[in-house]
Amino acid sequence: MAVGGSLVDVLVVGAGVAGCVVARVLADHGLSVQVVEAGSADQPEVVSGLDALAAASAEGWTWPGEYRRGRGLGGGSAVNGLVMMAGDTDQLRLWGGESLVGCMNTMVDRLAPVPHRHGPVATAFRRAGRTAGHQSSPSSAVPDQTGLITAALAIAGGARRSVADCMFADAPPRLEVIADTEVVELSGNGQMVTGVRTADGRSLTARHTVLSAGALASPGLLLAAGLGNEHVGRGLKDHPSVGFTLSLSDSGHSPTSPTAPPVTTVLRWSSGREANDLLAVPVEGTASTKGYGVVLAATMVARSEGQVDRDGANFGRLTEADDRFRLRAAVRGMAALLTTESWMPVVDQVFIDDRGTPLSQLPAGDADLDDWMMAAPDGLYHAASSCRLGAAVGDGGQVVDTTGVSVIDASVLPDLPRANPQLTVMAVAAQLAEQLAASVSST
Repeated sequence: MAVGGSLVDVLVVGAGVAGCVVARVLADHGLSVQVVEAGSADQPEVVSGLDALAAASAEGWTWPGEYRRGRGLGGGSAVNGLVMMAGDTDQLRLWGGESLVGCMNTMVDRLAPVPHRHGPVATAFRRAGRTAGHQSSPSSAVPDQTGLITAALAIAGGARRSVADCMFADAPPRLEVIADTEVVELSGNGQMVTGVRTADGRSLTARHTVLSAGALASPGLLLAAGLGNEHVGRGLKDHPSVGFTLSLSDSGHSPTSPTAPPVTTVLRWSSGREANDLLAVPVEGTASTKGYGVVLAATMVARSEGQVDRDGANFGRLTEADDRFRLRAAVRGMAALLTTESWMPVVDQVFIDDRGTPLSQLPAGDADLDDWMMAAPDGLYHAASSCRLGAAVGDGGQVVDTTGVSVIDASVLPDLPRANPQLTVMAVAAQLAEQLAASVSST
């Protein structure tokens, strides 16, 4: 495939969070870039709106299967909860030095997330949190925050602001997006990748190919082609979480506008083993949830690892005792908050499963609580670390033992960030794209 009669410099597979950043950085360096996206480029109103729960249920905007992944222009940023968290600078410096901290700041400035008025669930949650002694912090877009944090949301003009909106609005003409085109196979010669093949039978070629298809699909494409080393697909992680369902009273549901975002605050605190290793997220009732809200409790440090192979993915969820310890601490902390008087005006009942089991029956002992946590649905969908930097890929995300192909997405994170990952993925993608631009430009 050619732009202006010449071979494309870089082909980017996936127009999600990382792919949009990579494409824009490379194009700004004067390289010709084609982005191939399996999903649509035409966002329906339900996706561009602020009801993130409705967006995630929009037909065609997530991949089929139990593990929810964004599909379409913007990827996960088109269907996620809108919350932008800058995470912690100690992790950024460990992974990429001061330049990665700078990339994070640049991404925050570019996306310009803003706060939103709290709904009744968030208001009750914050009241309960302050009673429990948690301090307040001003914005999740500021690194190293802890306590009750006002969520910085990716919205502008009353609508969702996806990473595609951010990166492609004023993109140079040498950046082209090909939507509704699923990549099914890498093409090449031996250990050299020369492009991709698509589900509709086309072959697209380029000087260099970047896989930004996500922590499940990117290693899957490499494995199917027999490329990379033994680290490809290994180390897959996610943030383990469980949820408490809130049956909302009239006052807990009716004041929430149909256009209001479901999440406007988060709580970060410590299990005692590490700073900011626990997270809680109160979720408002929306028109799509019919009188119910949720409080999610999660551990943001996960030791358990799974892998991607040719048959699919296994996260190894909660297989490590350390993860179970931390998640128990998160669960018990939220259970205590949910029994305070702060909730009485907005919540009729709290359930621990979809069968209507009341909070009072939450298991008390560690073993029984572990069984309950293992059976609970996992709700954060932050897959990462399946093609790690320094193991499966090197500078510019270039795949070890292979030429002509890089991985730049959540796959390459050395570990999970202790935060919602979008800003971290954007920062890492920008840093690696800068490295790749120098490499491609010099060849």
